[in-house]
Amino acid sequence: MKKTSKIVGVILAFALIFTLAMSGCSIFDNNDDDSKKDGTTDTGGNPGTGGNPGTGGNPGTGEGGTFTITGIPSEFNGKYVYLTAYTVPNSNGIYGFQSINMSTALTTLSVISNGSVNLPLWTNTSGVFVRYSGNDACAIVAYIGNVQSTNSPIGSAIGAIRLSSGVDPITFTNGSATRAWSEGIYTPRPMNSGDNP
Repeated sequence: MKKTSKIVGVILAFALIFTLAMSGCSIFDNNDDDSKKDGTTDTGGNPGTGGNPGTGGNPGTGEGGTFTITGIPSEFNGKYVYLTAYTVPNSNGIYGFQSINMSTALTTLSVISNGSVNLPLWTNTSGVFVRYSGNDACAIVAYIGNVQSTNSPIGSAIGAIRLSSGVDPITFTNGSATRAWSEGIYTPRPMNSGDNP
């Protein structure tokens, strides 16, 4: 009986993790904005240059890390990438981009070159972006776009690749990790009647 209840507990735990990782996590939202999970939008100030002590009890070095995607198909060379990641199980946000002007919300994205992209990673602490350097396990989605600077990196995306989920998170080491494109699932953005091809 104890063994059966333990198995049921494990199954329920996995079901909960899967539900949390997938609920409200549509690759493309219908709002065409970049609101955070708590319904707020980041405004004011410029990103900090200091390190982040990490999240979820997993402190890093304070230097700030990068996320690298390798093996990107050549048709995406010259396109731009924005990354969102959420720590498992805490759902703390981590973002990949070059820079952001917080007073205008203009985000500068990282360019894909020679089938690869390196994204500096950031986390938002009290409305200020600081470099991420933690050792967390994360669910990760990268958004591909045609423009380098945008106020809506998710809303303007032409596609997205889910590189990991809450069931198969990627673990960072001192804020850095690498994943091959072939390990993800790419989804082109569905074209709405108002979208330009």
